[in-house]
Amino acid sequence: MKHVSLETPEISRLGQIWTQWWAVQIGASSTNTLQFLTSAEDYEENPDLSSKSVLMKSASDIYSNAISRHRASGERLPSLIWLDGKSIVQKSVFELGCGAGFTIHKLGPLVKRSLGIDCSELAIRLAKGVQTERSRFAHTSETILLRDIRGTFDSGFASLVFPFLNRENVALLLGLAYQLLKKGGQFGADFHFDDKPIPGAALAPSDPQDLNNCVRPVLFSAEEIKELCESVGFKVIEQRSIDAIKKRFVTIAKP
Repeated sequence: MKHVSLETPEISRLGQIWTQWWAVQIGASSTNTLQFLTSAEDYEENPDLSSKSVLMKSASDIYSNAISRHRASGERLPSLIWLDGKSIVQKSVFELGCGAGFTIHKLGPLVKRSLGIDCSELAIRLAKGVQTERSRFAHTSETILLRDIRGTFDSGFASLVFPFLNRENVALLLGLAYQLLKKGGQFGADFHFDDKPIPGAALAPSDPQDLNNCVRPVLFSAEEIKELCESVGFKVIEQRSIDAIKKRFVTIAKP
């Protein structure tokens, strides 16, 4: 499989859209600016959930529980990461669509190393401002870097990203995930799910995306997700739908 480049007009447009979104977040009076100064080193293990305990947790448990604690504030938030504990503890992990790094920072005390990747230049600039030796960040345009680290990660995830991407863009990110993973490595992600969709409320996977509809969810069926993942080369391990939160979670592996 040749190297996947994310330097496409579509990804560039999405990067511009999300850069505008991040600019609004920074300027919003309700935004806690201290979160932009937080790094992976500011997190410690959740005292109620040791790394040995995390190691035995399922992806569902990891997603809904606080696996670390902010050292200064004591804040404990659900990780929102769909990976099991064995894919996290002392592993090399990457996140696709990391934004300013708020989610992947929570892995700080648990992983061997991490890398966050995003198409928003502003978000990555914010993330790189607090990156550490073990917790790094890259923009999707850093083609040489992304090429040189192919096949070096144990696992990866995308959180709150695929629900807003069409088939073309999900395929690009899955292609990158496939390249970054070692053989046997797992990747977890969430898709939009609705068993009773309102006509016109969501986009179809084949619909184009632009400034006017980029925040509308894209509705993939279980069959479409399986076909898309397998077309990239992944083996689908599990799909699980949770209607209460309108999500369909998928765990896939690189054979």
